[in-house]
Amino acid sequence: MSDDSRPKTAAAGADTLSTLLPMGMVASRAWLLAHGLSKDRLDNHVKSGRLRKLARGVFCQQHAALNWENVVASFSLSMDIPAYAGGLTALEEYGYSQYLTLGAQRVIEVYSTLPEPSWLQVLAGQVEGVRFRWHKTQRLWQPEAVEQQIGVLHRPWSPGANAQVLARAETAYIELLHEVPEQISFEHADEIMQGLTSLSPRKVSLMLAHCKSIKAKRLFCWFADRHSHSWWKTLNDQEVDLGKGKRVIEKGGRLDKRYWITVPASLYQYYPDDQT
Repeated sequence: MSDDSRPKTAAAGADTLSTLLPMGMVASRAWLLAHGLSKDRLDNHVKSGRLRKLARGVFCQQHAALNWENVVASFSLSMDIPAYAGGLTALEEYGYSQYLTLGAQRVIEVYSTLPEPSWLQVLAGQVEGVRFRWHKTQRLWQPEAVEQQIGVLHRPWSPGANAQVLARAETAYIELLHEVPEQISFEHADEIMQGLTSLSPRKVSLMLAHCKSIKAKRLFCWFADRHSHSWWKTLNDQEVDLGKGKRVIEKGGRLDKRYWITVPASLYQYYPDDQT
């Protein structure tokens, strides 16, 4: 009986690991222990090579091929980290912005209420062609918007793959505007808005109501006015809290007197009621 017990135990351990940590996913030691893997079995998996150590306290299955999509999916599925891919990354995934490689690394924009994990950049070095930029959401979104996942969706990045958490287009564009002009140019943001012809008015209104960034909200209204898509015509920007006073966003730019922000002279548009 003892002769049969070892292979059965090993097989059971393998099944437990495969169930807890599907191929390609990443998990922390603390998460694996909290979800039923014993300390002895975890250590044995590491010694036998079934678990590969990626960074301190972070593992994947031995032959797993890492990609950024599974890393993002792992945050919520096997890390208990409330994080999602948003901003420009989400818009690229929806086809609203083309990522041009040109030998450069793609930046994966990650949003979370928590600080960046200390191991993330170590892990990022093992994911070819990308680097991660971590954004804390406190200055951008009301807490309930993130906690209740109002502005995100769960979708597989490929057929049969684990679902990653991705910002909806309405959410992602507001997040992108929070980075103008430091990380994203006015021209790039303008080009993306041109293609956002089918946003949901309800979701736009909802996310603007939950947004804490006056800068992002004013820019959203300014770009929406500029392109005048049909979904924008059904909304009332007077219902959006745009704060008070002027905001210098483009240094040396023209002052738009509808939204009281400075914008590039090349994109400035005149309103009949402007007093210049």
